[in-house]
Amino acid sequence: ADNKALKTTLLQKGLTAPDEYRYIAGFRHTFSHYHLDIQVLVLDYHKRPRTAVMETSQLWYDPEQPAEIGLAAPVTKILKRLKQNSGRQQQELSV
Repeated sequence: ADNKALKTTLLQKGLTAPDEYRYIAGFRHTFSHYHLDIQVLVLDYHKRPRTAVMETSQLWYDPEQPAEIGLAAPVTKILKRLKQNSGRQQQELSV
């Protein structure tokens, strides 16, 4: 994603630009007769952005203290990859 498009998309979601961002390996999720190619873009914030995430269809998800919610299989796979990826400390994610 180019920086301008990323900033535009984040602003539409009520978020500010991250301090850093990076990609992790994508994958294909297949169900029924449909393939979903997923490319994961990780947004790193040094502190949680000030936003009204809880007032939208999103929530802050802390993998170290998982919320009691059902997650789709591709989301679970992404969270596992994030935990394994690099040696970085796991941060809360907006899902």
